[in-house]
Amino acid sequence: LTGDMVAQSVNSDEKGFLGKEQDMTPLSPTFLDGVYENSGWGDNWFLGIQGGMSAFLGKPVGHGDFFDRTQPLFNAYLGKWFTPYWAGRLSFQGFKLKDMTTEARTFQNVHADIMYNISSHFRNGFDELPKWDFIPYAGCGIIRNTFSGRKPFAISYGFIGRYRLAPHLHISGEIGGTTTWQSFDGI
Repeated sequence: LTGDMVAQSVNSDEKGFLGKEQDMTPLSPTFLDGVYENSGWGDNWFLGIQGGMSAFLGKPVGHGDFFDRTQPLFNAYLGKWFTPYWAGRLSFQGFKLKDMTTEARTFQNVHADIMYNISSHFRNGFDELPKWDFIPYAGCGIIRNTFSGRKPFAISYGFIGRYRLAPHLHISGEIGGTTTWQSFDGI
């Protein structure tokens, strides 16, 4: 807004909503401090590549403990921060998992997640990037077992902790789970 504006009454008798005389006070533009402005579709994108371990925990339990069920995991994702609090991402996970017979089976999991940055509540401002982020997420997608040929609906959830090493580089740790139908492994 430029210049001064004058508030005007819409009633012909100069009375407002409650039947009182309206004040004709000039208005001036106001600067709102602490408001976050996202400059559009081109900012705040992120890409991640992770490695880790997966463990199949299903029924029937089968033989072996937790460590007998772990296998390497690959995770890649692309996402966008819409505000300092909310983000969305599309994620792919895969490699192998061990089913109840402790046989390694190939799987792929594609899911879309909504993420919420809890640490944004504790920042003094949004002018600089935070050192730490604590981000729970939840989403849904499809998980595919190549052995059984099944592709059921799945719900994904978890928590990400990350530390900023440089303006465009974070080191992160993620613990998450995927829940799907019991018949996913074909057993």
